[in-house]
Amino acid sequence: MKKNKTLRIAVVIMVAALCATCILSGTTTLARYAATAKGTGSVDVAGWSILVDPGGQNEIDIAIDDDIDFVVDLFDNILCKVESGQEIHTDPAGKLIAPGTYGYLGAIDIKNASQVYADIDVEIEVSTPWMAAGASGITGLTFTPPLDASGVFKKSFANVAPGATVNFTATDFMWEWVIGGNEAEDTAIGIAAAAGGVTFPATVTITATQVD
Repeated sequence: MKKNKTLRIAVVIMVAALCATCILSGTTTLARYAATAKGTGSVDVAGWSILVDPGGQNEIDIAIDDDIDFVVDLFDNILCKVESGQEIHTDPAGKLIAPGTYGYLGAIDIKNASQVYADIDVEIEVSTPWMAAGASGITGLTFTPPLDASGVFKKSFANVAPGATVNFTATDFMWEWVIGGNEAEDTAIGIAAAAGGVTFPATVTITATQVD
């Protein structure tokens, strides 16, 4: 009798344990292996900067502001032809041109300070606003290479590498006021200059574009 009672108690305990196991398995997730990973990445943007040094002045970054004005000197070096050769024309009143003088544009250095390749164009426009009777300006003022029909000379630099500098030098653009072109017109211009001054402005436009 005592043996049966002991067996009955053992069976009850086993059943209770199985019931508890079923209840827990319905409400609790069993342990298992797991792993999680997260990655991040970044990339820098290539810089864009075009530095212009117009004849020994401070460098100008035209990428920052395309409306920046800088001084260029079309008549940086004025020479005059004389029988003994060439001599630098100097004048206490400043740089003056006259029939028989010639010269060239002052050097311009352009650096591609970007991190990409660039195409760079330099355009020079020369205006002769003084109007003689029936004339459009100084007919004896010539340019080498010649200006196009709109009065512009253009030089292009293709595929300028990052960090590279291109130079617009004296031999790239020269001018000359030849003697004997139109003496009457030249004389009239000289008289007008004595009365109030005659100027011939030049505009240099530098354009840089990222290479595709």
